[in-house]
Amino acid sequence: MRAHEPPASIFFLAYAQCDELDVVGPYAVLQTANRYLSQRTPPAPTIDLRIVAVDGAGAVELHGPTGPQFVVTGIHGMTLGVQPWDGTTLPDVLIVAGGNTEPGTGVMQQKDNTAFTTPIGRQFERGALVVSVCTGAFALVGAGVAQGRLMTTHPGLVNDLAACGVEVVNPDWTTGPRASSRTRGSCRAAASPRGSTKRSTWSKHAGRTIRS
Repeated sequence: MRAHEPPASIFFLAYAQCDELDVVGPYAVLQTANRYLSQRTPPAPTIDLRIVAVDGAGAVELHGPTGPQFVVTGIHGMTLGVQPWDGTTLPDVLIVAGGNTEPGTGVMQQKDNTAFTTPIGRQFERGALVVSVCTGAFALVGAGVAQGRLMTTHPGLVNDLAACGVEVVNPDWTTGPRASSRTRGSCRAAASPRGSTKRSTWSKHAGRTIRS
């Protein structure tokens, strides 16, 4: 995939007690991107967007007039439709949502679920992009791919993430020119096995992106 080409596939890894906004927000943005891609002349291939859930992620099967549908319920009580995923087919980009961090719930439960962490590790090892949103960083810890890397998470949990052996960038701080991107109000990190970690931190430059 060349740098100027959109990825062919992006999967959102959801689970019970994930933060719905961590899934719906970027999914909606990418749906808009797909609309623009389809309106090109000639139409460009659109991105395969999927919200997926693995075994043990708390997906519930519902039955309705259109057939069975699997859903997970987020921390705000919203249900998200998900596709069951065994982790065999990996996407170009895997986005791991944040979620509840109480012991035994949300992302803290999933970081100990091998069906959840194994695809994250496989995605990382093959050199493809793994993105964690907010507390989704702890899932990368569970997959064994975060230790010793520059990452960030929710401002209230930076010490907990650092205690896991992660080199933490506090999202309340403005970093220097080494940051590959900088936006306001975000707490996300992208890791690759080649040692580069893209960081996004809170900044006074609302809406401004800085690349080095």
